[in-house]
Amino acid sequence: MFIIFLLLLTLSCRGNLVNSCPIYLTIASNGKTLQESNLELNWPPDCYTRPEWIGFYSDNPAISFTQPLLRIENVSDTTFKMPIKQKLGKLRFPGGWNRNDFNILATEYSKGKCLNYYVASFNGNELLAVECLKIYPNWLTKLPNIRKLPLKDLFIPGTHASGAYITDYIKTKSFFIKDYAASQYFDVWSQLVFGIRYLDLSIGYKTQDNADLKNADHFWIVNENMFINQLRYILKDIRRFVNISGEVVIIDFSSFPVGFYKHPERHSELLNMLKSELGSLAYQRNTSMVKACFELTVEQIKKSQKSLIILYPLEELSQSEAGNA
Repeated sequence: MFIIFLLLLTLSCRGNLVNSCPIYLTIASNGKTLQESNLELNWPPDCYTRPEWIGFYSDNPAISFTQPLLRIENVSDTTFKMPIKQKLGKLRFPGGWNRNDFNILATEYSKGKCLNYYVASFNGNELLAVECLKIYPNWLTKLPNIRKLPLKDLFIPGTHASGAYITDYIKTKSFFIKDYAASQYFDVWSQLVFGIRYLDLSIGYKTQDNADLKNADHFWIVNENMFINQLRYILKDIRRFVNISGEVVIIDFSSFPVGFYKHPERHSELLNMLKSELGSLAYQRNTSMVKACFELTVEQIKKSQKSLIILYPLEELSQSEAGNA
């Protein structure tokens, strides 16, 4: 599976610890499902001195002084990553940041928030470094140096085929979807909570067999020409996330591989759906201005009381629609 989670490489929380090689905690892509995936240790490429041992904890060992759940000896100095014999298990975010926490007020975490997964490196009993798996639900709009830069100057963490995830592995009967078409372990909501701010969506048009065609959801996330998830529910997750977090998110409708060829009216229908679900949050480009969207800063976007930049190929739209997109 192809997964990009740049912000899982968590920021250092070493404080006054001994100056040593930092360690990072990420999620490996070796499991059939997210719960079955192992955690993984990582080191920077210029770091060759390894600690004597590393401990895995469910609490911060720098302040809790608990015994490790797992102790890793004989840490190799020949690789920059190392799997931990610890499954991720069921992942829970802090209250308000889970997908179904509708009635819980979410706390702002502008500098990230540790989940209950910690690693620490030691020489003997000397603590060298501590790191954790973090979420970053509020980082982009809170960093002053970042929000004042044009979008074109930012390296924004994103995912490929962002909507190509499996909601229920057991109920998904297609082995092709399980083994090839599904590109993400995390749903779009979780990707955004972890810190992803660029979403890549490929859309297909699915003809419905039911009689109520007027109310049918025709638009689906597509990967490898397979229909995977309905688009509407992903748009609702995006809308709810930006309303809660105040973050800016870029949505790139990168391709339309199924059902759109020689059907321009389907682009019009999709555009109407986007306006219905996201229109009040989407930045409206000013075609009379010389400045392009990629020259805007996050601060300027937020001042316009918008949270979404939607990228859509204008050549697929009629002239009037392109002017209003």
